[in-house]
Parts: sequence; C-alpha cells; structure tokens
Amino acid sequence: PNGDIARVGQVDDVLLQKLMGHPYIERDIPKTTGRETFGTDYAIQLYEQAETELAKQNLVTTLTMFTAMTIAEAYQRFAPAPICDVILGGGGRHNTTLVAMLQGLLGDIPVRTHEDIGLDSDFKEALVFAILAYETWHGRIGALPSQTGAVKGTVLGQITPSHNYADLIRQTWVK
Repeated sequence: PNGDIARVGQVDDVLLQKLMGHPYIERDIPKTTGRETFGTDYAIQLYEQAETELAKQNLVTTLTMFTAMTIAEAYQRFAPAPICDVILGGGGRHNTTLVAMLQGLLGDIPVRTHEDIGLDSDFKEALVFAILAYETWHGRIGALPSQTGAVKGTVLGQITPSHNYADLIRQTWVK
C-alpha cells in the first residue's frame, strides 16, 4: 500500500539500466503496451531472479523507479512542447513512492493529482469511456491516427438499440 515496499528498498542501477534498454522503451510513438509486454510472466521472471527478500525489496524499488523514469522520459521525448504541469490519475497516484520518484525526476515541474483539480482519480476510466461514448453517439472521431497509428480517424464502438433507443434519439438529436 502507498508504495511502502519501494520506499525501503534500494534501486539496483544495473537492473534499472537493463529495464530501460527494453525494446519497447526505445520505440517511437504512437505506442501502447500493457500486460502483453510487462505483465505477470515478465514480473514472475524478474521476481524469480531476486534471490533474497532484500533483493526482492530492491526489485520492487527498482521497478517503481523504472515506472517513474519511463513516464519522465516519455514527457521529454514525446511532448510537443516543454511540460509545465503533470496531473496523475488512476491507481498509481496512491503510490506515494512512485509520485515522489517522478517528482524527483521532473524537478521543478509540479506533480498533482486529478483530485487537485476537482476530479476523482478512481473514476478516470469510467469518465474516459463516457466521453468516448458521447463522441460515438454524436458520430465524431474518437481515435486519431496521430495517436494510434491507424490509417484514418474512426468513430469508436457502436450504439446498440434497446427499448429506449427512440427516446434517447429524441432527447439528444432534436433541438
């Protein structure tokens, strides 16, 4: 909880450099990844390499720093202009060690949370899906080629009619 294990361990600089050399890190944008690259199998492999409990603590600290470094590096490599503010959302903002590491890497750039600007971070994904659904409902593009690598922009998803479909159309399309 709150990044407590990472707070007491030490960063293994050799492992950190190895992690930062992962081919995914070097890729250009657009890119996305998740469990298929850095999932359970990858974590188990790293965990099994840590031979002692102290080494396992250090692994957690190193992986936390790896996360902070990949975020900071992405801002440096891919932001279209220098960033002046970072707003964190989702579960990661609860990890105070990760937030402190990111703040340390970013220096004078403030690191805040969605709560600091009046949003609930725990509902970030639901909010994004609501916005995408709204855009789909109105027939507007929700995936831009510059962000996804797709050939063209597309409307995301589909609206499946139900018993209240006609009422919804009247409420949202009639002016």
